Amino acid sequence: MIKNIDGIIFDLDGTLWDAVEVIFKSWREVVISHKFNNFISIEELKGYMGKRIEDIFKKLFPDVDDKSLNIMMKECCIKECEMLKRDGARLYPYIEETLKYLYKKYPLFIVSNCQEGYIETFLEYNGFEKYFKDYECSGKTGLDKNNNIKIIMKRNKIENPVYVGDAKVDEEASKKANIKFIYASYGFGNVDSYDIKINSLKDLINIF
Repeated sequence: MIKNIDGIIFDLDGTLWDAVEVIFKSWREVVISHKFNNFISIEELKGYMGKRIEDIFKKLFPDVDDKSLNIMMKECCIKECEMLKRDGARLYPYIEETLKYLYKKYPLFIVSNCQEGYIETFLEYNGFEKYFKDYECSGKTGLDKNNNIKIIMKRNKIENPVYVGDAKVDEEASKKANIKFIYASYGFGNVDSYDIKINSLKDLINIF
């Protein structure tokens, strides 16, 4: 069991919701408009979830110059948020029941490797603003996940939070930030080590 914590920080994609279908549709539409007709499959895209969009696109389009790549990325981010604001995405089971329980005991936060506006869209579409005290993302700061975790900790004066995430990048960020890691095994990724594993968001109610 994890004791004496003073906050819970969540990853977003693969931890709180699954937006990969919307991301795939929006990105594919933009990529094809730029005359790239051979976009990856939705299953392949799942393997990239959790990484920064800059890193994903550099991997997918290594021969595209930086200026053209940045234009395409910005268009993808705009289209993605437009579709999510309109249609939302699939929430993981028991999310509101779990958040409603946890936020009464601990301050809750989100740190994600997403673009600016993405977390806001998640919160606004689902009416979850009331559950989270603060959030940060790489699209706003330009920093990797462990440094954004540290920003949240410093800004909110917390010293012993836990991080809940589903991917290797979440495991690594937790270690670098020197905080405990809870592995959401129902998400997209696999990890090598964790302090606690959950098979459902609802498991957090039993832990805390």
